[in-house]
Amino acid sequence: MNNRTKILIAITCAMFGGSLMISAVNVALPEISQAFNIGAATLPWVTTVFFLASCIFMLPGGRLSDILGARRMFTFGFIILVSASVICACSVSEWMLILSRALQGVGVGLSNAAAAVVIISTYPHKETGKALGIYLASVYGGLTFGPLIGGVLTQYLGWRSIFLVNVPLGLVSLVLLWQLRKVPEKAAGGRFDTVGGLVSGFAICLMIYGFTRLPGQLGIWLVMAGMACLAGFIWWEKRSTFPLMNLAIFNNNRTFVFSNLAALINYCATFALGVIISLYLQYIKGLSPQNAGLMLGVLALIEAIFTPIAGHLSDRINIRNIATAGMLLSTAGLALLYFIDTDTSIIYVVAALAMIGFGLALFVPPNTTAIMKSVPPSSAGIASATLSIMRQFGGMIGLAIVTVIFSLIIGQVEITPQYYPVLLQGIKLALGIFAIFSFIGIFASFARGKS
Repeated sequence: MNNRTKILIAITCAMFGGSLMISAVNVALPEISQAFNIGAATLPWVTTVFFLASCIFMLPGGRLSDILGARRMFTFGFIILVSASVICACSVSEWMLILSRALQGVGVGLSNAAAAVVIISTYPHKETGKALGIYLASVYGGLTFGPLIGGVLTQYLGWRSIFLVNVPLGLVSLVLLWQLRKVPEKAAGGRFDTVGGLVSGFAICLMIYGFTRLPGQLGIWLVMAGMACLAGFIWWEKRSTFPLMNLAIFNNNRTFVFSNLAALINYCATFALGVIISLYLQYIKGLSPQNAGLMLGVLALIEAIFTPIAGHLSDRINIRNIATAGMLLSTAGLALLYFIDTDTSIIYVVAALAMIGFGLALFVPPNTTAIMKSVPPSSAGIASATLSIMRQFGGMIGLAIVTVIFSLIIGQVEITPQYYPVLLQGIKLALGIFAIFSFIGIFASFARGKS
């Protein structure tokens, strides 16, 4: 087995196990709540603190990947993730669990920022799309099978087993990376911008937490404060000798700017789809949670199957054309979902979800490849971190849109049959907004130019 294969196996094992654990935890939240008597106000922090920590450490992880080497940073981040997973499984109180979940987020932020850089720096230029496609397929595969495996593990082995599921795969990954410890890797060197890291982390924390509190006044103020901190971060970075994010990568780099913009729009339009379609299938169509989950799994399954193929094509066909075609298919699928009502057949819904899944499979690998190839190797870590942040912010904006719509149209009442027509109205409004966003994303994707 050559070194490139070892690295790809190590990355895919690590990302599959980590993604599976992330999506499986949501299934176990009721059991976790009962185990520690966690109240309704505290329980969301089991998930929220993980995403906050991962977002905060993505930019520092990307910069440290450029300074110290991406493979070294990925290994360090993944060791933190696996160690924190064991601590989660051994937690004896709710706060021990929440703090260890935060530590998991740190590990994910550091390792995710470096993963794509490791692949880009390992594979030759003409094979990076294929390798990135396999890596992304492992992520979507973990997210797809996570709820199913999480449900089985929780039922038969208890919720603690979910946090241990990525340990065997993690050990395989770490053993392979240990075998490569003497293989040299390039590192740009330089100093770490501590002030920039603190300001960016504070800005991200304020904005993401603010999104979760919308449409309340506190949420609005938090988002505005976060944007003010972001402006301060940009001011500081322009004057820093060793900036956390070299803003020059945005200058005269049409591919990088519009590819990241397309990613932000794409995740904004599709991230919250699982929430609103799950509500539609269970409340409007009367499906059980299990059957609703199976229907939604079609999207992720199609995405996991076709992502490696799209990655392979991006090495041979113009990236702009493949990614834009993916955005077009996603927009068409969202437009089809806009017309759902109480009498819509399940086959129609599944077909629309499959179309969106295929569109995402065509969009994500080429778009990732375009971003990673549009910057010099010395900025690859920051490029990967920027894409990860676009993904997180896009998802949070999408969820915030759904929250605001439901708050204004339905309010805080319990969803009973008398409110089903209003619920359907809110779902259709959200789908319409997402379809418009996705339509705008087609032009952002095309505007990147010939990558």
